[in-house]
Amino acid sequence: MNRWKISLSICCAALLGSALARGASGSSILPGRPGPERIVEFATKQLPLDHAQPAALTPIVARAVSLRDSVRADGISLLDVTRGAVSNPTGSVLVGVAERDARFDGRLAEFRAVRNELLGYYQYRLTPQQQARVRELMERRLDRIDKLRSALGALREEPALWR
Repeated sequence: MNRWKISLSICCAALLGSALARGASGSSILPGRPGPERIVEFATKQLPLDHAQPAALTPIVARAVSLRDSVRADGISLLDVTRGAVSNPTGSVLVGVAERDARFDGRLAEFRAVRNELLGYYQYRLTPQQQARVRELMERRLDRIDKLRSALGALREEPALWR
């Protein structure tokens, strides 16, 4: 499977979590980085969840948040590996690429596992009304992503920004 399809499936699976995380933080998920409790609290209010649903969602969200945080930390070390491989005149760039790809593939497997848990929760734990609300939140998130993509495309077309 090519990287585009993988990225798309990760994006789709992450939309539920990111939409909930964004709302739980009050603005962006980046500055606040809400923990599982805030995300589940937000989901409970937005969907709304019954008394048993938060208990089933909490461990999944905890794994997603842990993965999110470890990927952010790992991103810095992956940049260092790539920089080291590129800047070392006697080293092999292929070794650095292989190490980076191995880490990426491991993270991808972890993302897929969390995605599958979230999709299972969505499919089997949520009522049709709650599923409709999740789709509504996801559509809003996709609209924001489209706006961001368009804005970035406009910036790319501005030659003065590339100097």
